[in-house]
Amino acid sequence: MKIRRPRGRIWRFLCTPSPYEGLVAALGVVTGTVASISQYQNQHPRLGLALAISAAAVLPLSLARTFFNWRAQARKETLHDLAGCLHTLLAVLTFAAQAVYEAEHYEDEDAPPFNDPRIRITVLVPINDGQDLEQVLDYVGDPRGGKTAGRVFPAQSGISGRTFRERAPWRATRLESEYTSYVQELVKRWGYTEKDARARDQESRSWMAVPLVDESTRTVQAIVYLDAVSPNLFFGNLIADLVLHACAGIALYADLRYD
Repeated sequence: MKIRRPRGRIWRFLCTPSPYEGLVAALGVVTGTVASISQYQNQHPRLGLALAISAAAVLPLSLARTFFNWRAQARKETLHDLAGCLHTLLAVLTFAAQAVYEAEHYEDEDAPPFNDPRIRITVLVPINDGQDLEQVLDYVGDPRGGKTAGRVFPAQSGISGRTFRERAPWRATRLESEYTSYVQELVKRWGYTEKDARARDQESRSWMAVPLVDESTRTVQAIVYLDAVSPNLFFGNLIADLVLHACAGIALYADLRYD
């Protein structure tokens, strides 16, 4: 299983055989055209016509082959399908959270209405020989944070870092409500520097991270990270079990899709 880090379109294109196959095809067309003209000049019109037809056919066929090869490679590189898995998980977790809330307050007529826990989910992969974790997708779900794909985090801090180092799922809830106390919580409990702690999202109140482990090498290939504004969300057995089972499916899918 190897979830690839996203790269630019031009770089991805140059890293495939497609541009070089296209160049060879173009040279073949030029060679065929020159040969066709030479045969016409040497009074061999039929041979010249045959060469001209062959040269004319080579270019569109080669371009078609280049295009379809590129599309096949692009489908293997894209992370859109992985994002689709996360969207499905998001929908299931939000529905489950509402079902749990309604079951707990079934007889409480004064209970406030269910509030969306504003879950968001993403995937991180280890880089720099495991020293850092890179977020390869924008968050799926709640839009807080904006465009976040490409951010890099030290593997020595945070719940994702602990999950990566210990190769085991972790879940946590925020202990402190005040901003200053919360920053210190991140520093003391989760190994952040104060600068990095202040840069973290201040609305999240519960987190969960699950490693996707390559069973053949026992290495963490990726981490599914989730957070929400509702405290203790991932400490409910139903929610946690849904996440763990879904991540097992995502790992299998990634193994089939990206290898």
